[in-house]
Amino acid sequence: EGKKESGHLYIENKKLNSLHGTRIGCWFDNGTEHPSLMIPLVGFHSNTLCSIQHIYYNKDGKCCKRFDGKYKDRDGFFLFGQPEKRIAVVEGFATGASIFEATGVSVAVAFTCSRIKTLAPLLRQRYPDAEIVIVSDLGDDEREKSATAAKAVNGRVFIPSLPDNETIAREETFTDANDLFRLFGEEELSRQWEDFLENTKNVMTGWPLAKTIAPRISFPWDILPAQFSQSLKQLGRSCATSAHSLPGMALAILATTLGRKVVVQAKSGWHEPLIIWVITIQETGDGKTPAMRKLTNSLENKQKQEHDRHHDELAFFESLPKEERGTPPKPPRGYFTTDFTFEALQSELEDHPTGGLLIVLNEASAIISSQNQYKAKGVDRESLLALHDGHVARVIRKGKSVMIPKACVQIVGGIQPKTFRDVFGEKGNKYLFDGTIFRCLYTYLPVKHILLNDESWNEQYHEAWHNTISQALCWADEQNNVLVLKLDASAQERFFQWRNNLDRKKALLPEELRGFLPKAYGYALRLSGAIHCLHAFYNGDTPKTTLTLSDVERGISMVMFYLGQAVDTIKLLSGVELKEDFDQTKILEALENGPLTQTDINKSVFKRHKSSDEIKETLKSLLAQGDISEKKTETTGRPKTTYCLVREKSELSEERLCMEPAVGLNSLNSLNSEGVTEEKDDGLII
Repeated sequence: EGKKESGHLYIENKKLNSLHGTRIGCWFDNGTEHPSLMIPLVGFHSNTLCSIQHIYYNKDGKCCKRFDGKYKDRDGFFLFGQPEKRIAVVEGFATGASIFEATGVSVAVAFTCSRIKTLAPLLRQRYPDAEIVIVSDLGDDEREKSATAAKAVNGRVFIPSLPDNETIAREETFTDANDLFRLFGEEELSRQWEDFLENTKNVMTGWPLAKTIAPRISFPWDILPAQFSQSLKQLGRSCATSAHSLPGMALAILATTLGRKVVVQAKSGWHEPLIIWVITIQETGDGKTPAMRKLTNSLENKQKQEHDRHHDELAFFESLPKEERGTPPKPPRGYFTTDFTFEALQSELEDHPTGGLLIVLNEASAIISSQNQYKAKGVDRESLLALHDGHVARVIRKGKSVMIPKACVQIVGGIQPKTFRDVFGEKGNKYLFDGTIFRCLYTYLPVKHILLNDESWNEQYHEAWHNTISQALCWADEQNNVLVLKLDASAQERFFQWRNNLDRKKALLPEELRGFLPKAYGYALRLSGAIHCLHAFYNGDTPKTTLTLSDVERGISMVMFYLGQAVDTIKLLSGVELKEDFDQTKILEALENGPLTQTDINKSVFKRHKSSDEIKETLKSLLAQGDISEKKTETTGRPKTTYCLVREKSELSEERLCMEPAVGLNSLNSLNSEGVTEEKDDGLII
């Protein structure tokens, strides 16, 4: 008939409609017996009674809460209803009862605010598909703890509020959902709950949000010059390694040639130098170093020429009588180094014409381990971070200081997954939270079978890359002033829009990932500038003074690729390693025997145990990675698509060679229609 069940003063004071399975007992306080509301706590794992919470009023009328003295099981909780699609997690019994009565949703009571963060993950394990809502009290500490607990389980936080235009009496308190329930009724609590669910239904947090914002994607090859993309893919195949890590390395090498002669201006007061640090995380023996060395070969040759020049000039200088010698020859100009210490950098960069220097690390752990080797205490990380920002760095050693001027020091290197986890995760991930790790662009590649055949990096592709580097070096050396690449109006609008949309979600992302975002904004500008210069020099041109919308879109696309890699990179620090995509491996192995259609693949490779959509997605990934190609034909009036492994001849098609001659591409004009050079007495012809 609507009459409230009661039996205890606490139930009446909280305006609750039921005992909800609790019982009335007694509690002795200083020898006085008090009627108590007995709330059973059930062990989450033991599923047995582990304690009882007694709620009673003492002789002064104060509400008291005590646990049974035998309470030892710290995962004890009380449950309203049966968990289904949604579970609310609350601190106290009255709050839980109020939510349950007003909404009908299942409620788990943790009994203390701090124990919510313990109970929520247990509920997530037992009910992986359920939505978890943390119901917070209004205190700042409670809000913070509730937010932390929600983030850990990809949940949401509900916080009650005073209804619009409503006030409460001075003697009343408003601190939790029960206060809303008892002062304004279950209808108001129900209304706020429904509004909350509607307004936050699309809110995602934590790693699921990270995966949504920055999914792991194939490298966007269309942002690079078409022939250069084909060149890098072939280089990867020739070394039996993934080509995904090569574009970043190539841009870092190009940025070395330009040094401080080019900067990108997002707006007045915001300038980004072309400084790019690229690290490939890959198992040893997976071909990351040979491909990197082929790209750096042009700078290595330049370095050898400089050393030979210095050697010859020094020999001539020393052969002269002392009174005729004059000024000693200039030291060799630094193009690259494998010595990553600040002492070595100072020597290389002193009086450098552009400040551009490439650090090549076969083992990228040297970013950390090579620092401080001359210091018993202290760190060099501040100077390391200054280098990344293009600022002056000064390191104090015993008896001297090392001053490194404004420079554009690039880093390319590789590291094994276990070594990365051991080095960068050292001492509680200190290199994560001090910002060191955020300054690199990572390509994290799982163990994967890649076909090795007789294909090599085509000499004409190599020459085109060498010509690009040479032209960029000559241009930078002739520049008296810094070229400032300014964003035009549409490019600036797009950049700010992208940056702001991403930054709005920063607080919802895992703490470990947030630090990548500010650096990603800067890298989007740096990469936009570097890709703009690559297009110019590769096609025999010089950089313009303005970055257009298409330039900025290219930089953003590349950064989003790296953010997807960063998600898996950070997870690696906690021991979550990427696994090989065995579906891709099986398809590649099958295609070694010849071309196949999708139907053939489903039948022969997967024995029809895979859906058509699954196979399509796998083939799409392989196409994007450049591992396979497709050919579309018509048979009996029906279209037919055949897939085959990418070989050298199929990459260098006649169609792809139909392009304007350019300095960087002149050597490509010596290819015939099958991608093979023909020698005749009068030279090379197509």
